[in-house]
Amino acid sequence: MALFIKKWICLVSLLSITVTVSSCFQPVDLIPAGQPDIPWVHCILSPADTQRLELRIISSSSADSYRPINGANVVLSEWNEQVGDFVKARQFTNKGEGEYQLITPDGVLGEASSFRLQVFLPDGGDTLTAFTHSASLEVLRCFEHTSEQKPLEVILHGKDYGIDYSRFGLNDNRLNVYRALFRIRSADAVWAYKEGWSPSTRDRFIEDELATNLEDKTDGFNKTGKLFTQSTTPEALSRYPEVVGQPLHYRYLRFPEGSLSEMDTLMVSGDFTGTHHGVIGDMLSVIRGYHRSELLYDTTAGLFHDTEECHCLFDDNVGYVHFKAVSKEYDNYLKDVFQTDLLRGTDVISIYRNTNHYTNIQGGTGIFGAEVDNKFYWTCGVWQY
Repeated sequence: MALFIKKWICLVSLLSITVTVSSCFQPVDLIPAGQPDIPWVHCILSPADTQRLELRIISSSSADSYRPINGANVVLSEWNEQVGDFVKARQFTNKGEGEYQLITPDGVLGEASSFRLQVFLPDGGDTLTAFTHSASLEVLRCFEHTSEQKPLEVILHGKDYGIDYSRFGLNDNRLNVYRALFRIRSADAVWAYKEGWSPSTRDRFIEDELATNLEDKTDGFNKTGKLFTQSTTPEALSRYPEVVGQPLHYRYLRFPEGSLSEMDTLMVSGDFTGTHHGVIGDMLSVIRGYHRSELLYDTTAGLFHDTEECHCLFDDNVGYVHFKAVSKEYDNYLKDVFQTDLLRGTDVISIYRNTNHYTNIQGGTGIFGAEVDNKFYWTCGVWQY
């Protein structure tokens, strides 16, 4: 922990992946009249045990018309430094409707830093080829010391649970657990965003505006022109005074490759809605135990217990802040898509788009990239239901 200032206690989370970055992009001009249809690929490698790929044809007659391609031979290979070539070829399985998957129980983003994707189209069709590099991400969540000792305040159903920090393995009651602070180690571009949960629609969504204390580290291409000066939850301001007055970005904070230092302490805030816990996630297991006892007592005693007020303790349908480290190939694609599409309301992280974007697919269009996406509970100290 010599890298970190003594006033912080940092908890290491997430995984670290070796990375070497390069790119090979070419703009694709889609689709002049009378030209043949174009094959489209979307595959983003991740640390998950299942890799997914979509393969479709973009119709020359309609830029929004897709036709699934089934029966292709899709092969993923990884670079081996000792051999000096791509080896360990693994084949995707066609699941139908243009969807393919590769199950990798040990993960695919291991020691290899470079990957090759080959798509052999059926019936003697062309071969599509693409290259990408793995991404690296390590996030350290930090607690800040406060000036006074006090037990953790958890208010549910109007009752304040005064819980000592020692129950969480923390022997210092002067830690501020009402602010989500992070330090990030990554050699790649990092995209940060705030995911919310809506109890009314029972669905997740991306918050439209957010700000950070590290504004000088961000790419300002998606600033809204407004400053973070108001919130329906005042604590989103008072708990993060370092973020107050900073420019608001539309949906995402992009930190370019090399902009973040592991000594930077990152904070994210905004006029966030949806459901939130009142403390960071490490505390929840003990809080859940306490609350299950209360629920059991109320049930045994025949007392009314409003489960809607405490459901987020058990189903985890609450707000998160995400950090997504991406390969240079994927970073270029995301930013290009964002600039041309997202400002019209499309979700850049899951977008599948077919017109005039950068691509690294030789022989077609689309994207082959890599990402490491990790999420943490966001809090401003207020339980929101």
